Amino acid sequence: MLNVEDKTQDQLIDELVELSQRIVELEKIVNQHKWTEEALKRSEKRFRELTELLPEIVFETDIEGNFIFVNQVGFDIFGYTRADFDKGLNALQMIAPEDQDRAKENIRRVLSGEDLGIREYMAQRKDGSRFPVIIHSSSITDEEGKTVGLRGIVIDITERKKTETALRESEKKYRDLVENINDVIYAIDKDGVMTYVSPVIESITGYSPSEIIGSHSTVFIHKEDVQRMSKAFQKILSGHLEPGEYRILTKSGEIRWIRTDSKPIYVENQVIGVRGVLTDITERKKAEEALKESEDKFRTLAEQLPNMIFINKKGKIVYTNKKSEEIMGYTKDEFYSPNFDFLILVAPESLEKVKLALSKHMKGEEVEPYDYTLLTKGGKKIEAILTTKLINYEGEKAILGIVTDITDRKRAEEALKKRAEELEKSKAELQQSLEELLKRVELEHEILITQPIPEIDIEERGSLFLYPVDRENEAYAIFRSRKDANRPALAITRTFPPRFQRKIGREIEMVWLTSNRVPELVCVDPSDTMTLLLVISEFFKRAPEGVILFEGIEYIVSITGFERFLRIVQLLNDKIAMLDGTIYMIVDLGVLKEKEARYVLRESLQPPEGVEKEAKGSGTEPQ
Repeated sequence: MLNVEDKTQDQLIDELVELSQRIVELEKIVNQHKWTEEALKRSEKRFRELTELLPEIVFETDIEGNFIFVNQVGFDIFGYTRADFDKGLNALQMIAPEDQDRAKENIRRVLSGEDLGIREYMAQRKDGSRFPVIIHSSSITDEEGKTVGLRGIVIDITERKKTETALRESEKKYRDLVENINDVIYAIDKDGVMTYVSPVIESITGYSPSEIIGSHSTVFIHKEDVQRMSKAFQKILSGHLEPGEYRILTKSGEIRWIRTDSKPIYVENQVIGVRGVLTDITERKKAEEALKESEDKFRTLAEQLPNMIFINKKGKIVYTNKKSEEIMGYTKDEFYSPNFDFLILVAPESLEKVKLALSKHMKGEEVEPYDYTLLTKGGKKIEAILTTKLINYEGEKAILGIVTDITDRKRAEEALKKRAEELEKSKAELQQSLEELLKRVELEHEILITQPIPEIDIEERGSLFLYPVDRENEAYAIFRSRKDANRPALAITRTFPPRFQRKIGREIEMVWLTSNRVPELVCVDPSDTMTLLLVISEFFKRAPEGVILFEGIEYIVSITGFERFLRIVQLLNDKIAMLDGTIYMIVDLGVLKEKEARYVLRESLQPPEGVEKEAKGSGTEPQ
């Protein structure tokens, strides 16, 4: 390798030229990178602006459930502010406490790739008020296929706020304002030299009239548009009127757009130049670009949402997403056909409802979300909720619609309705018995029971035995012995079932006293005494000789009060007396008042001593 001292002047110049070229290339790469970043920011901004036009809540969260985007409708409905969002909001904050565990589990399932369809929750606003919603969400994956969050839509199913088209009206007024501002009047001689320009030019270009008059007409035209403008100027001189739109470079270096409308100037039938009007159309150009980007973002978003999306203009479908094709069975070409009648998508029983809503839209009225039945190409019926909004589409009024499939929810509601009717019937029977017991409790309320508790043979069936908490092991032991003697067994417990199984050492039928709802576990709210009694009654109906271990009574007392608890004990005592079954009830009498404890003792039987030894002797210790 030659040293610098050994290189010729030409070699050094060549190396310097090569180095300069590399620097220029690097500067181009850096500038291109900056431009790309700015383009991405503008694109993201347009995407956010588009979602603000949707009539329902659109959101995105990270994998922890923290919101990374919520459109303005979400803030309006839930009562939070952008400041709250900046501090950090989690999706579970929007769910009422009783539904949070279920929502958390469903979020986990969706993040794992499972499609749960629609889920209904009780939502909670910032001020604590509640309202029901349905949520449809799907996972977001990155370029490598890794799940990075959730995207979905929230629909308020109790009421729908009417939204004004203020944004579009504001945009129209703004465009009207831009199009009617004072324009620039100019004159150019046939050599292209500016001979006159009105003072308004300075507000557009930054140059004063004195700086422009006498200069060539292309003095502030962007260099990439100079040739095109020069050709248009020659055509105008020849009598061919052609408006033009060009970029200019202002005195401060800003790029703006102008429109020129020019006509030849004649003197004694000779063309001596042109005269025209220059209009600043920068804002219009930005709006057009923004609209195009917004439409592209809308289509991208619509194709990713799990709901059917459509735009109906003058009774014809002009846009629909891929989900509509998948669910309804029609292709986009079929949807967009001029001869396609969208009413064939509606089941006969819903036609009148849809026609009424359509007639309101035609009058410019908004319509609340409503249920209706769809009919697929294959003849399958789908129950759905339709949410619509009037929009401007390609300069005309149109209907933007979001269709949410609620077929599964409808079926579940019907099943729950039937089950509720059955429960109401059973509850009515139990209510009558409780009312009779209430009368007896009221008569005895002031009586202090002092008689001793009689002893009874532990083997006697048809009895309810009370075990103080210090003898609970005896209750467990005798319960296990009866289970091992092949008698049907049921445990009602406040303890979490898997933990209780380890305590009792047996696989048995169980009811968990909890306000939670856990799949594959039988859960009863401690405050719902009617359902609890119904569960016990149904058990004895199919197993009159069965045995029940009942613990967690104090929990029921703390929630429902002593009198309601005493009614349960009395009703169970009466119920078991007519059967071959047995109930072993564990109670901490220390948490009750003396009078209350004696009432409980009166309504039950205390087992004799030695039960634990008897049970151990039968070889039924816990595993």
